[in-house]
Amino acid sequence: MRNTLRVSPAGLAIVNQVRREQGLTQTDLTLCDAARTSQATLRRFFQGRPIQRETFIDICKALSIDDWEFIADISDLQSTVPRELSGTLSQPMDSEEMLAFIDDILLRKTGKHINYLQGIILLGVWNGKAYKEIANDDYYTTDNISKQASYLYKMLSKILGEKIRKYNFKATIERLRFSRFFLSIFSRSKTTDIKDILEELKKLNASLIPADKESLSLDTWATIHRLYHVVVSEVLAIHQSASPSDRSLALNRVQAELQTTKDNPKNIPQSERELILKIAQTWQNALLQLAGEVGKITITEPVRIPYVIGNPVEGSLFVGREDILRQLEELWIEANRLQSVVLFGHRRMGKTSILRNINACLGDGVKLAYVNMLNVGNAPQGVGEVLMAICDEIAEIMNISPPADEDLLKLPYPTFRRFLQQVDKVLVESPQTPLRKGGLTEESPQNSLEKGGLREGKGLIIALDEFEKIEDLINAGKIEPGFMGMLRTQVQASPRIAFAFAGLHTLEEMTEDYFQPFFASIIPIPVSFLSRGSTAQLLANPDADFILDYQPDALDFIYDLTCGQPFLVQLVGFQLVRHYNQEMFETGKKRDPVFTVDDVEAVINDPEFYQRGRYYFTGVWGQAAQDVPGQQEILQILAPYKSGLPVEMVREITGLDEEVLLEAIKGLKRHDVVEEKAGNLRIMVELFRLWVEKKPGFCGGFPR
Repeated sequence: MRNTLRVSPAGLAIVNQVRREQGLTQTDLTLCDAARTSQATLRRFFQGRPIQRETFIDICKALSIDDWEFIADISDLQSTVPRELSGTLSQPMDSEEMLAFIDDILLRKTGKHINYLQGIILLGVWNGKAYKEIANDDYYTTDNISKQASYLYKMLSKILGEKIRKYNFKATIERLRFSRFFLSIFSRSKTTDIKDILEELKKLNASLIPADKESLSLDTWATIHRLYHVVVSEVLAIHQSASPSDRSLALNRVQAELQTTKDNPKNIPQSERELILKIAQTWQNALLQLAGEVGKITITEPVRIPYVIGNPVEGSLFVGREDILRQLEELWIEANRLQSVVLFGHRRMGKTSILRNINACLGDGVKLAYVNMLNVGNAPQGVGEVLMAICDEIAEIMNISPPADEDLLKLPYPTFRRFLQQVDKVLVESPQTPLRKGGLTEESPQNSLEKGGLREGKGLIIALDEFEKIEDLINAGKIEPGFMGMLRTQVQASPRIAFAFAGLHTLEEMTEDYFQPFFASIIPIPVSFLSRGSTAQLLANPDADFILDYQPDALDFIYDLTCGQPFLVQLVGFQLVRHYNQEMFETGKKRDPVFTVDDVEAVINDPEFYQRGRYYFTGVWGQAAQDVPGQQEILQILAPYKSGLPVEMVREITGLDEEVLLEAIKGLKRHDVVEEKAGNLRIMVELFRLWVEKKPGFCGGFPR
């Protein structure tokens, strides 16, 4: 049996609707307590990612969704009950499931539960035992067991409407259980009141199921179940999308699926072919009423711009990064001590956004104190002022008092050390998040602090963003070179406290020896581009109220231009909405609410685009002037060539020494500025290449 489940696309719409009706957020602590799980797990649940089966069911119950099978992904359910959709019962359900299934049937039909003797007979027969073995196990006579079993078979046969004997008991119960499982999807209505049409579809389907429904084959139920999930998913897409093209596509998909079923009757068991075809036709007729609703929307006022440029993004605009979030969860939640990390990547790549959004994954126990080192400024009062900024953020997130300013200014290091000791004590003494049933108890030796391990769910991450500022302050004489060594000493003192640095460089790239103390104890995590899918998701679904749409080739074109660079993706979306509003409400041009490749080209050819994006472009350009020489020269040579140039040709044109050239290329690759593709060295982000090519002081690939 598979131990994980995930929410289906249709189910995701249902659980979010139910959640909103109850006034809950996706990581609500009330929901955490009710489901006995963490905020990180809730986040994965609402993202449609696999979680433990037991936890999945607990979350559904906490949301008052009894029909958890209804919202589960069908592919997971197929593995949860092995091969039930194929009609081949290669593995039985376990004994407890069998007893619970039969007990539920008896209770509903007779008002009585299974008694002890009936229970041991059912278990024995289920496990292949002879009546004599069952009798000997529980000190009954064989004759007594045989008579009671015969009575039990007759009762079940009458209730279930099918002859049940010892030889067919197991297979029959398996089949009937699966049939009733699928039937429950149609017969219960508690969680399907999102749209009236969904309720009507369920009622419609229920009216079509014959009276002897339990006798339907598994293949028939599989077909009905698959069609129903397709209908639910696409009807939800039709209702929830304001995009005319998305709604039309969803309607076309569901109609095509139903038509395919009707066009291929030979794939349906002959005895039940008429039923399936009737269901498909009836659903198809019911969905035709939606066709009139799927028309073009009318936009009467300028569209609000949902995209964010220049600031950290949160909520629906924060997409992708699942791999990084999962890695941080492993290092900060699932490990036996917190691990320090450094998030690095070139400017506007989303490092700050990750730090801003990771709290939703950490749960209530592990806290993150965010400190932007740029806010420290020039630190005129030295290291005490830097530690003051760090302590203030820690105190706020931990809900404790910070050290006195005068103490930090007079004795910065001892005061900071004592403050962290106080924080560590608070972490140790904080009430522990209740553990799941079946997990470790409070008294379990694995859950103790005897070996210095991290107490379950309790810790503090001190996030220092723009951490290169530390090097600037050291070079300016504001901070002592031993500052980083002091931080590492404090981290080593407790398994519950760690640092997260975020900046342009890994610590190994920092130029001075005072960063050496962290080299062996910190994990570098690169922050690079979004995937093509995440880029499309960000653009097409920035929030629930966005009413404009993109043609697929326009989304592909944007990805090719940006390579999934988050700031540039947001910038293109921002400028596209401005472009639409300008055409519709300033120039009076009538147009469809759908962005095309022509719209994207109009936006990126506007000088305003590069003016708004200057912080990103100049940031990457300026970073190329640091550390290893020759990087800017290489970029200037490559800019006129979209497909790039062979490395040897770059060396000949620049005249750089081979060792310098290779080090410069290595640095540009490390920061996702260039790549080698098809034997050529090329600039990765097309928009950055165009900016370099248009840059003043540049001519034909050679610096003036």
